[in-house]
Order: sequence, then structure tokens, then C-alpha cells
Amino acid sequence: MNTKFEIKENGIFVDNKKISDYVQIVGSIKTQSGKDWKTRLEFKDMYGEKQVIDLENVKFSNITDVVKILFQKGFRPNINNASFKSYLLNQFTNVEEKGRFVEVDKTGWIDEDFICPSFYESKTTNYIYDEKNNSGYEQNGSFGEWQTNVSEFCKGNSALIFGMSLAFSAPLLKFFPSINTTIFNFVGKSSTGKTTVARLSSSVWGNYKNYIKQWRMTSNAQEIVASFHNYTFLVLDELSQAKDEEIKSIAYTIGNENGKARMTASIGLRDPIHWRTFGLSTAEIGVSEIIERLGKRVPEGVLARFVDIYYPMDEEKGIFEDLHGFKTSKEFAEAIVEGVSEYYGTAAEKYIKRLQEMSVDRIKEIFAETLSTLMKACNINDEDMGNGLLSRVLNAFALINTTGRVISNDELGIVNLDAIETDRAIQNILNICLPNLRKLKDKREEIKQEITEWFKRNESYFIPTHQKSERHLTMDFKDIKTQVFGYKIENENLYYLLPKNFKNFCKEIEVRIKEAKQILINSGIFEEYTEMDGKNTRKRIDTPIWINGSRVRCIKVSLNDKN
Repeated sequence: MNTKFEIKENGIFVDNKKISDYVQIVGSIKTQSGKDWKTRLEFKDMYGEKQVIDLENVKFSNITDVVKILFQKGFRPNINNASFKSYLLNQFTNVEEKGRFVEVDKTGWIDEDFICPSFYESKTTNYIYDEKNNSGYEQNGSFGEWQTNVSEFCKGNSALIFGMSLAFSAPLLKFFPSINTTIFNFVGKSSTGKTTVARLSSSVWGNYKNYIKQWRMTSNAQEIVASFHNYTFLVLDELSQAKDEEIKSIAYTIGNENGKARMTASIGLRDPIHWRTFGLSTAEIGVSEIIERLGKRVPEGVLARFVDIYYPMDEEKGIFEDLHGFKTSKEFAEAIVEGVSEYYGTAAEKYIKRLQEMSVDRIKEIFAETLSTLMKACNINDEDMGNGLLSRVLNAFALINTTGRVISNDELGIVNLDAIETDRAIQNILNICLPNLRKLKDKREEIKQEITEWFKRNESYFIPTHQKSERHLTMDFKDIKTQVFGYKIENENLYYLLPKNFKNFCKEIEVRIKEAKQILINSGIFEEYTEMDGKNTRKRIDTPIWINGSRVRCIKVSLNDKN
């Protein structure tokens, strides 16, 4: 005969006899990977307040252990043991009749659903976020209060409009896979309002006191922090806290969008960490300057990941343009901080809900419009677009501009701004960055010059050869006792470089192999070959050369004046 349990707010009953205070299983939990299962219990603690606890299913193999855990979490110990254990076992056996949850430990999109610690938006799935990864995602006040007491301060202030648009941008990366993770670094003296911009922008997603992260962190921490802001918003305050020699590493780590493969405690390979994000940083000196003062080249890859914004600071207003009636920039900043301390985290939820109802075609249409408008307004021409770095950064700006339009009154109405003012603000920031971005075209000439000088310095390490045919070289001697970097065709500026020495060249001039390779191919200095790799074709710069009958992979290097 099955016992009939009756669940009431004041307890669990059998034949009108109370066997315990209120507790029940409310659903089964599957981890996102599908490898582990848990069960969610809801109960009232000794103060009569409802609590939730998630237990691994294996715990239910011994109901006594479940009871002990409940007691540890504040459940009242006055129960009828035999009946209560029978009740829990009955609940667990019929768990498929309860709710179903999916546990995640990462923010961002899962198909059409969006998840972060403070909320999720899904029409079909109940999500549970791992609370260990909260990372400052919190909510306080209403969305309307945030609009009135926080976002209104953006009006008339390009830096604040840019920061606000940037804060909402990362979710749109889903629709633009070619746009990479980018951090925008506001550079200027202390006490000029940079951190205030960061605080206001952070309020979109949470409480700035916990949401903003510091620059100084270990390599492992960099990856974890970046993954906690997947498709949301990453904020790093005060670049000076990081050691100069770590800056380049941090830029690559965050910009690469992938964590390193590491072993787990059980000597297994953990699942790799991935992320895509947009972020804001503050500093008194630019990333480029820090790397250069170490006497090192600033790799193009770093500059594409971290864009320095040397925003002109007014002597009285600092980074602000419109103080909204306050007498000083200090008073204005204090008013913003007061607002973001009370109202935060609700704007992101409202935004995602409305964004899910917006047509992707409309978002892409706005992007095309803003990209065209930015190019015209900032006088960006075809020659500029030949600069790969400028092109990448321009697309990132276009996405921020697109976001600004999406959140404006013209579209979703998240902030009380019109598209014209948003466009003007983003154009203003891009115009500030353009001079430095245009200078970077010279980096390509520097690399071409560097490789020419490198060959001159190492001329003695190249063995004189004769061109027998396109892929066949001959040497007058076979016994080579000196170190060999490659082979040189006599009376020509034509070399065949051993691949390992190209790596040494890149290391010496502090340029990434991929970056240098592409520049030298585009310059006509390297030739790119296509070869079969199984059933597929692949392009590479090293190709088989026969030297005195021996097959050697070499890179063909032409240093003629026309290049």
C-alpha cells in the first residue's frame, strides 16, 4: 500500500499527522555538458524562510546523508525519521514529474537563449547558473529607475554614450562572427572621469563595486575572468596596476578568445575555455606606450585587441562635456556614482528580452548603415581599408555604433537617446583614434625593412647556390660545416630560407609569425603555395626544394628593389 503524502506550506503530512517541516524536490538538474545530474530541493529553514539546495544524485543512495545535509543547511531536526526518509525516496523516485533545469557556468548565448548569473531569457528551458561564478552580476532597483537616475547622464557626453553603447555591444557579436574580442582603453590623467565612465557602463550588468575587475591578475585568472564575461561586458580598471612586461600577455590572452589546455585534478584534459566579449579599460598611459618603453615592438595583434583612446580632457570638465547643471565635474561624477550605487543590473535583462524579439536582418541592416556612415563622417577611404588593423578596429566601432542605435529611442528604447546623438558620439571617439591607427601602416614598411636588414646581417649563413630549375638548386660543394640559415642564388636578391629561421627572425624583431607572414606575402617578398593535405588543400609559405637531389622545405624570399 502506497503512503499518501500531503505537502503544505507548514509541513509534510501523512494521514493529517505532520512528519516534518516543509521540504520537497522541485526538479532535476542536468549540467550543460550532460555528464552530471543533480536534484533541487526546496525547504524552510528554522526561521521559516524558503531555501534551495542542489544535491548530486549520488547522495540519494543514502537518504540518511541527505537528511544530514538538510540539517546543516538549517532544516528543523524535528522529523519522523522513517516516514520522512520514505517521503524523500518517493519524491526522488518520481523526480521526472517535477521541473527540469539545466545548470550552466558560463554567460552568453545557448542557441536562442541568453544566460548570466542575475537572469536568463528562454522560452523553453529553466536555467540555473553556478553561483560560484557570480562575478558582480547583481540587480537593484527597477529598470525605470536606472533609466532616470543613471542613463540620463549620458546625454551630451560622448565618452559616456560610447561607454554605454559598448556595455550593450557584446551580445551582438553572435551575429557578427568575423568581429573579434576588443578592449577599448580610455587614457588620461587621474581624477578626470575615466573610472566614472567605467562605473556607469558597468551598471548595465551589475554592481560596479564587484563587477569591475583589476588589471593585475595571473594568466589563469585572465582566462577565467574573460570567460565570466562571455557575450556580456568586461571592465578592467587602472592599467598601472599590471606589470609592464605582463601587458602584452594579457592583451593576447583576452584577445585570443581561447584558454590554454590544462589538466584536471584527475589527470584528464579539461574542457577548453572560450569567450567573446567587448570591454572597457582605464589607464594613465596607453598599452602601446607601455610596450614601447620596454624597448619592444608593439605587435599589430595587440593593437587590434586593445585600442587606446586618448580622449581630450578639458581642464575643468575632465572627460565630460555636459555637466547637467552641476557646478564641477567632481559633483557630476559623484551624482553618477550615487545613481549607479542604487540602480544596476536591470538594463541588461530588459535589453536581452527586447533584443530576442528583434529581427537579425534589421540588426545587420543597421550595421551596414553605421559602417557606411562612419566611413563617410570620418573620411575613411579605400587606402585606409587596406590597413588590416584599421579595418578590424573600424568594424568594432561600427558594431558599437550599431548597438547605440539599437538601444536608442529609434529602436528598442533602452536609453533615452536618439540615433543622431549616438552616431555623433561614436564618430567623435573614432576620429580621436584614427591618427594612431593610420600611422600603423608604417609598421608594414618597418617589417619589410627589418627582414632586409636581417638578411644583410646574416648573409654569411646563406650557402651560395645556383638555380637549376624552379624547384631544383645546385651547390658546388656538399660538405657544409657552418651553421646554415638557408640558401642564396648568386648574383640575385633571391633566397631560400629554412622555416625554423623565419621563426627566429620573428622572435628577434618581436612580431608574431602569422602577422609577419601575411605582411611579407602581401608585399611580394614571400610566395604562398597551395598543396594537398589529405583530401583538402592548404596554403603555406614553405615548399619542397631539391638541393643536390635532397628534398628540403624552404621559404622563397625575394628582396628585389621593386618590393
